[in-house]
Amino acid sequence: MTFNVGATVGTPITSYNTDLTEIVSIPETSANNFSAPREYELSPPPPGSFGFTINDLTYDPTRIDDTITLGHTEIWDITNIATMAHPYHIHGNSFQIISRTNGWRPSHPWELGWKDVVVIHSGETVRIIKEFTDYADPNMAYMSHCHILEHEDAGMMTHWVVIDPLVAVESLEPLVESNDFSVYPNPSNGNFNLILNIHIEGNYTIDLFNQNGKLIQKLVDDKHLAVGEHNSWINLEDIPHGVYYCKLLSDTEVITKKLILLK
Repeated sequence: MTFNVGATVGTPITSYNTDLTEIVSIPETSANNFSAPREYELSPPPPGSFGFTINDLTYDPTRIDDTITLGHTEIWDITNIATMAHPYHIHGNSFQIISRTNGWRPSHPWELGWKDVVVIHSGETVRIIKEFTDYADPNMAYMSHCHILEHEDAGMMTHWVVIDPLVAVESLEPLVESNDFSVYPNPSNGNFNLILNIHIEGNYTIDLFNQNGKLIQKLVDDKHLAVGEHNSWINLEDIPHGVYYCKLLSDTEVITKKLILLK
């Protein structure tokens, strides 16, 4: 960056506003779910898995976890029962922190502003309040997730939509139209269940690449697949640990998924 200092102008600015922005707190009683806050539980990986969960679920792009009404204000209670802190990021409108309970520290004055991330420490519940005012579309979902990349990629994420009650949902397009695939568990020790949800019959190839773009293995080699769900177990125990990319190729699309091998 370069600063070029020139001659003094005719009307120089010699002062500026030193007042901070006033933060108006959202009244807790204004929430539409004041008597029954929406609850999210951040959990450690279940036995035999490496992925943290939210409400005992890992992320599925074809699943909508929550439906929220446009114009509503909601209270969310986010509880962390894992042994480590999780920075929790919520898409959409910014939110405000109401309280921290059961934690090792109270909320601080600097936490009273508008947020899109809040750290949930182990063993505590953070209560937030959030307005849903800007955008509604049952086909375009928002997400909430841990902001630790490895946890997000392993499925620590929820999928939710905001619905405008004045719009007939039946007239809108369905959420899923294209093909998709997933691997579980992810991260893994090398044994993956490859799940393909095929909506368009045709020939498919799935290749495994390392981070340098080198082809490591063909998981599916130009195989004709009918419409429906296809499952197969893939053994990658002889491949070194690290981050890999699984790429599905068809006549109509290319889909890439990140795989994490832990040994």
